[in-house]
Amino acid sequence: MAKAFSPSSILLFILLSTTSSSHCKAIDDSTPIEGLVWDGTGTPQENLPPYMASLRSHSNVHFCGGTIISTRHILTAAQCTIGRTATSVNVVVGTVLRTAAGVSYPSNSLIIHPRFDPKTLANDISLVHTAGLISLTDNVQIASINPSLTIDGVSARISGWGRTTESLFDPDRLHTMTSTTIANTVCRSGQTPENTWRITNGKICTDNPSTRGGICYGDEGGALVTGSEVVGVASFHSHCNVSVPNIYERVAPHRIWIESIIL
Repeated sequence: MAKAFSPSSILLFILLSTTSSSHCKAIDDSTPIEGLVWDGTGTPQENLPPYMASLRSHSNVHFCGGTIISTRHILTAAQCTIGRTATSVNVVVGTVLRTAAGVSYPSNSLIIHPRFDPKTLANDISLVHTAGLISLTDNVQIASINPSLTIDGVSARISGWGRTTESLFDPDRLHTMTSTTIANTVCRSGQTPENTWRITNGKICTDNPSTRGGICYGDEGGALVTGSEVVGVASFHSHCNVSVPNIYERVAPHRIWIESIIL
């Protein structure tokens, strides 16, 4: 989660950002998608959101978040799975640590939404099917999907292993923050020009003006949660700009598609 950058770190971030223009290019299984949940707090194990999953390569590199929605399925963003093979993805659950502990489950198939558009990031949603049943415990639980469209002005929570400091290092521990959903019209007006046209009715936005925190590379795929239900999947942001709203894929419009696979 984000804090305001110093001038030197802003320059460093711009240089890094210009070298990677798309989240959706083909990648090998050792390449992390960098990220951060800015300005959040480190989460102790006892406060782990039990639905939280880390998608990792075989070399144990975290690249995206995910959500347990059945004992065989992880909900995530399509940009997290496109360009990868099923056998290159492991799902780790039950831990707040990015590189240790938890239980790992290999994937045996990746199911990308058939209408996902890598250019617009429309329908940015996919499922990871695990090779074995996920064992449920106090730290590993199935999340419910909100069946209705969430309105603006609702408190929501996002968690992730994204980068959190001005030095851009990945955190060892899961970070969590609370934000507020905003109307898409407000979201568009606060966006940079390259992202305004991507904010359709299929997206939901959040803003956190009191702390100016949010998501960045690597938090993609994580759940936006209101109450105890998933309402969105972390989709994109404006180069981790702390003054710009964050965008999530709405889950409710995809509920029938999801249930047709997992039930």
